[in-house]
Amino acid sequence: MKRRTGALLLAAGLSLAVLTACGGSGGSTTTGSGSSGSGNSNAGSGDVKAYCAAVRDAGTELLKPAPAGETKDLSSTYQKIADVAPDDIKPSWQTLADQMKVLQEGLKIDPQAIATTDPADLEAQQKKTEEASTKMQEAITKVSEDTTKRCVNA
Repeated sequence: MKRRTGALLLAAGLSLAVLTACGGSGGSTTTGSGSSGSGNSNAGSGDVKAYCAAVRDAGTELLKPAPAGETKDLSSTYQKIADVAPDDIKPSWQTLADQMKVLQEGLKIDPQAIATTDPADLEAQQKKTEEASTKMQEAITKVSEDTTKRCVNA
């Protein structure tokens, strides 16, 4: 159980880190920051301006408190970014979206029903959660680095 909570906190922390990395005013051009020709921030399909805007919008949205009794759907938030992300970073955002869905499913287990839940089912869910957390940690590193490089001036 603690592992799931830690993974969700890690994912929420990503949102704050990405918002900070993208920070500020936005609205400038979408080209790279002084890289050589192949270092164009677009690296494949995907509009960098739209991508960075989606990251900023997601960060802003995630900073707003959820209505009482509700939780934020981080999987959908990450999916929206993956949908507009440039090809080179799209797989990492897709990993975040997919693995967040696994974590969110694990949280749907009713705490009062745990005592009557088959221990094998709980163990399988715990294994899924741990695997999702590991995959997310790798993806978080990549998207954090990417958004810092690609969106800090976008």
